[in-house]
Amino acid sequence: MQSFEGLRGIMAIAVLNCHAKVLFPVLVETSIWKAFLYTPFSMFVSGGFGVSYFFVLSSFGLWLNNYEKDWRLIVAGYVKRYFRLIPTLVMSDFVAFVLIRNGFYYLTPGYFDDTGMIKFNIFMSNSRTVLGMLKDSMWDVFVYGKSNYVAPFWTMKLEMLGGIIAIGILFIIRNRTYKYKIITLLFAGLIIAFYGNGYYYSTLAGIILYETLGYISLRKMHRRKKYSKYWFCVTLMIFWMIVMWAVMPMNQKVNYANLCGIAWALLMAYLFFDQNSIMCKFLESSPLKILGKLSFQIYGLHWGIICSIGCFLVNRGYDIQIGGGIMIYLIVVAVTIILAYAIWQINDVIQRNLIDRMFAHLGKNIGRRINNYAEQ
Repeated sequence: MQSFEGLRGIMAIAVLNCHAKVLFPVLVETSIWKAFLYTPFSMFVSGGFGVSYFFVLSSFGLWLNNYEKDWRLIVAGYVKRYFRLIPTLVMSDFVAFVLIRNGFYYLTPGYFDDTGMIKFNIFMSNSRTVLGMLKDSMWDVFVYGKSNYVAPFWTMKLEMLGGIIAIGILFIIRNRTYKYKIITLLFAGLIIAFYGNGYYYSTLAGIILYETLGYISLRKMHRRKKYSKYWFCVTLMIFWMIVMWAVMPMNQKVNYANLCGIAWALLMAYLFFDQNSIMCKFLESSPLKILGKLSFQIYGLHWGIICSIGCFLVNRGYDIQIGGGIMIYLIVVAVTIILAYAIWQINDVIQRNLIDRMFAHLGKNIGRRINNYAEQ
C-alpha cells in the first residue's frame, strides 16, 4: 500500500503544476502545449487528475481502516478527521492572510502590458481579519466549498461529504450479501449521475476498490474468485463510464474529468496485484513517500506561494528566457515543500498531543447511538 502514498505525492505536485500554469501564459497558448494536453503525460499538469485520486484514496482508506470496527470508533474517526484537517487549513490560510495584508499577494490570471510582458495586479485588502480567516478555514470551506484565501480548498466540502457517503454506504451494506452490495452501489452511482457532483464517482470507485481488492486480501479468498471479482470491478466501472457519458448533457456537474477516479482505481488495482513491479518500487521510493506525507500541506500552501513569490518574480521579468521560467517554477516548488514540511511537523504535534486525546470521546458518544441502532 505504500505505493499509494507515493502516487499521492506525485498528484500533489500535479495539482501544483496545474496552478503554476498561470505564470506562463505564453507557453499555454502555443500549439505544442495544446498538443501535449492530449497525451497521457498531461496528467502531471492536471488538477482534476490529482483531486480525483485524492477522493479515491480517501474513501478506500475509510473502508480499509473501518470495515471491521465498531460504529463508535468509526464515527470517532470521522469526527477526528475534521479536526485533523483544521491545523493545516488554518496555517495555510494564515500564510495567505499575511501575504495579502502586506501587499505581497497577486491576482491571477495576469495581463500583458504595452511591452508584451505578463504582469499581475497586487491584491490588497485591509478588510481581511484574523477572525474572518479562521471562519474561512474552519467553516466556509466545509459549508460553502470556497475559500477567500486558498482557492483549491473548494474541495474540502466534497471531501467531507464524500466521507459521509462512504460511511453511509458502509453502514448500509456491511455484512450484507454480495448481491445486496452490487445493487446498492449501482443505485448510488445512478443517483450521482443524475443529481450529484461527478467527483463522487471517485468516492464510489474507492469503495469498489476495497470491496474487490482489500476485502479479498483480508478474507484470504480463493485465487480464482479473487480474479473474478477483479473483472467485476472493471466491468462495473466501465458501466459507470457509459452511464456518465449518457447523463452528462443533463447534469453539468458530471464531466469527462470525473472519469479520472475510475481510471485511478483500476491503476491502484494493478499496483495491489503486482506489488513487485518496477512501478511499485518507484512509487515506494523515499522521496515520493515523503511527498505523499506532505501532500495535503503542499495542496494547501502552493496557491499562496504561486500568487506571491511566483507572480512577484514574473513581474520583475525573470521569466523572459525559458531558463528563468524554469527557475521560478523550481523556487515555487522548493519553498512550498519546505513550508509544507514545517506545517506537517506542527500538525503532527497538535494531532498527537491534542486532537487524538480530546475529540475521540466526542465521536464515541455520537457513535454509541448509531451502534445501538445498527445492532437492532
